[in-house]
Amino acid sequence: MRRADLKPTRRTYLVVSVPMTLAVLGGAIVGGGIGAGAMLVMVLMLLCFFVWLRIRRIKEKMLRQLPGFLDGVVRLMTIGSSVPAAFQNSVANTEPPLRQCLVQVIHLQRAGKELDQAVLQMGRAYDLDELVIVSSVLRLSQRYGGRADVVMERTATFMRDREEAQRELMALSAETRMSAWVLGLLPLIVGGGMFVFNAGYILLMWRDPGGKAMLLTAAGLEVAGAFLLYRLARSI
Repeated sequence: MRRADLKPTRRTYLVVSVPMTLAVLGGAIVGGGIGAGAMLVMVLMLLCFFVWLRIRRIKEKMLRQLPGFLDGVVRLMTIGSSVPAAFQNSVANTEPPLRQCLVQVIHLQRAGKELDQAVLQMGRAYDLDELVIVSSVLRLSQRYGGRADVVMERTATFMRDREEAQRELMALSAETRMSAWVLGLLPLIVGGGMFVFNAGYILLMWRDPGGKAMLLTAAGLEVAGAFLLYRLARSI
């Protein structure tokens, strides 16, 4: 929930639980226990997909903001500010969602943690490898000295170059990834449509031993195919 920027409040739980309950009740009315179970699985899959998509979007936005934040730290260090002071002053000029992450770093530092350890902890909490790199730069500068501002400037340049290369790769592989999404979701959409519009047919197959075996085999093939397509899209 932290990575997805979702606060654990009563409103959040109501927004999630009420539609899930209504969907499960609708499935129970249409298809009984099997319909309720199928609808519960479908709703949970949609919820996981929504959270994953939200985490991915927030992470991409944070990665776009991080080089600008490092530039601000470098400018303050160049005019004589210490590393912790430059870090804290730059946080005030940072936009969400990166700001929430860095504010927690400041809170950890005020609680007694070293700045590099606080950055490392938040980098692992938000699954941001770039913050882990920044924590390594801070740790080296605190222990051995040296020009931390120069290293941070080069780190920001590296992040921008990496982001540009990733965008180019995403553009080149868009057709393949879209094909993987379509092939992976099409059986689920067709099967869900058949269950909604003709639940009796699916239930009749489920009660028959041969039909039940066919349905379970189709579900297993769908899971295996989705996994293979996911690996294919990830490898590009």
